[in-house]
Amino acid sequence: MLPHTSGPLVTAAGLAGLLFSEWAGSYLGVWVFKPLASLGFLLTASPALAPSSEAHKHAPSSAASKSGPSHTTPSSNPFSTPAAPSPRAVFNRSIFASLALCALGDVLLIPSRHSSLFFQAGLFAFLLGHVGFGAAFIQRDLEPRTTLLAGVAQAAFAGITWRWLAPALPQADRVPVGLYTVVLSAMGALAIGGAGGWRGKEGAKRWIQIAGAVLFELSDLCVARQQFVAQTFANPALGLPLYYLATTLLATLVWP
Repeated sequence: MLPHTSGPLVTAAGLAGLLFSEWAGSYLGVWVFKPLASLGFLLTASPALAPSSEAHKHAPSSAASKSGPSHTTPSSNPFSTPAAPSPRAVFNRSIFASLALCALGDVLLIPSRHSSLFFQAGLFAFLLGHVGFGAAFIQRDLEPRTTLLAGVAQAAFAGITWRWLAPALPQADRVPVGLYTVVLSAMGALAIGGAGGWRGKEGAKRWIQIAGAVLFELSDLCVARQQFVAQTFANPALGLPLYYLATTLLATLVWP
């Protein structure tokens, strides 16, 4: 199996093929390269699937285990309660699950150019993904004041986006798109508010978390413009690199 560090290269290769396919109008090429690019960010986030090492911190030492049969270890007690996962383990798994939902959304959006039903299904997959991202960011010790200020800014962003997009929306898409805009903005606020939870040697990850969330929001503007406003190669040419950079950045948050 490829190492997780090769994930960004897989995404880059898939993205290059995807952009060429979009430019050439190759529907088959999109079906080949878009899942490949998305598989790349799942590979990048694959360390999240590794067993958590937190439980081993509480395991008895080998010396203690040899001191006699009267010392029962938690692993040998069939009635012991399994240790709850650490906040970091919950964070990592939430990030991976969210990225998996994004990958599903990527596939569902491929036929959306021919069917609004697939667009709504893909939108719902991404909506659930953003809920998962938000749940992950909550694990990073939200700073109340920063979260509040970010929420105000994100509410303004959502309002401006809706004002721009609403006139072009079909009636059937108004509620799903409106709900998605709210959830996306909430995810952005939580990403900023929880960024301060990265400290010490992982302090740089606060900026990776913020950049990943903001770039995701910007990429969605390109998707919305392509779907509802104006279909032009400029939208995927800008939006796809933003999206795959965003998902790759978010995927690296699970790296030790």
